[in-house]
Amino acid sequence: LPKRDEVLNACNMPDKYLPMLESDYWTQFVHSWQDYLAASLRGERNADAEWTIPEMLGNVNDTLTVDDLKYGCAISATRYVAVDKRQRLMMIPVYDMANHVRDCPHYISAYDDGDEVHIIAGTDVQPGDEICYSYGHTMRDDYAVMHYGFVPDLEDPPRLLQIDHHEFDPAKHHQEINTERFEGTPEEVRKELERQQKTLARLEQMDEARKGQDKPAPGTDYIHDTLTELQWRRRNALRYEVNRLKGALAAAGGRSEL
Repeated sequence: LPKRDEVLNACNMPDKYLPMLESDYWTQFVHSWQDYLAASLRGERNADAEWTIPEMLGNVNDTLTVDDLKYGCAISATRYVAVDKRQRLMMIPVYDMANHVRDCPHYISAYDDGDEVHIIAGTDVQPGDEICYSYGHTMRDDYAVMHYGFVPDLEDPPRLLQIDHHEFDPAKHHQEINTERFEGTPEEVRKELERQQKTLARLEQMDEARKGQDKPAPGTDYIHDTLTELQWRRRNALRYEVNRLKGALAAAGGRSEL
């Protein structure tokens, strides 16, 4: 298993890294998870739990800490497989180490009944080939970091983070962003362009304010490296989208529809 400082998601993200999220939504997401874990340890969530901590682990309140729960939560949340029909989160040994590939052809069999699942190869697998698993075509980079602790393979063209997408609703705890690119009338595109430009300008101001600050050397702090990569991808995707929308407006000319 990875060490405590080698696994990351909202369950165990230290407070010192929260400003790097640059998002009230994701900051609150971290707080809600960690508050839940602390309340669970105190026994305040027992009525909502299928099994309580004492039922699973015995009387460990004198030795089990919130940090232990954060680590356990991060380990399980970054490795489980969701099965919708039976409403279960499953840990599948060995397969839980499969890495995400957006268009991976492999998948697991339906877990409708019984106690077995099968790994179905969507293409021929040769000795030494890596077995992948798709976490979903709609998953954005920020969702991947906050839920699973990694940044997916870089895509071309880049995709906006979930929090920057025009369909994003901060009032929803879980949501899928299905639309790839914004489309609309010239007036709608102008409004979306202004929104993206404001977001990008705010982030660039933050970059300017951070110049000269001390930061860990690359490769010495996994969490810092991961969030730094996420920040770069966010700005890269915004710049791409701003230029795309400008091009769409220029091509539309005086037309009422793009």
